Amino acid sequence: MVIDIDLISQKTGIIDGDLVRNFVKDFFQICAKEIEKIPSCIANGDNDTLIRCVSNIKNVAYSLSLDEISHIASKLEKAVHDMNTDEYEPLSNELIKVFNEGNQACTKLAS
Repeated sequence: MVIDIDLISQKTGIIDGDLVRNFVKDFFQICAKEIEKIPSCIANGDNDTLIRCVSNIKNVAYSLSLDEISHIASKLEKAVHDMNTDEYEPLSNELIKVFNEGNQACTKLAS
């Protein structure tokens, strides 16, 4: 996953690149806690918490124009709303993978 600060700046209207970097960094730090909850929510059948976690990730990723994360989170959220339990694990694994790739890309931005 590539994080394009200039593109995010344009899409969000936030001109200060350092501020955008900080928002993206904060997103990954805060939402990492939400990502960690997802496997146990699925294992325990806790759809309410699962929807909250995924919705939080989706909404903030969308606001920051982190489209890959937002898109996959949206698909998982829909699957949970529709009770398509067969899709939970594959979509959650995909979300976790893309989130981790984004987090690594974000770490490289800070270097």
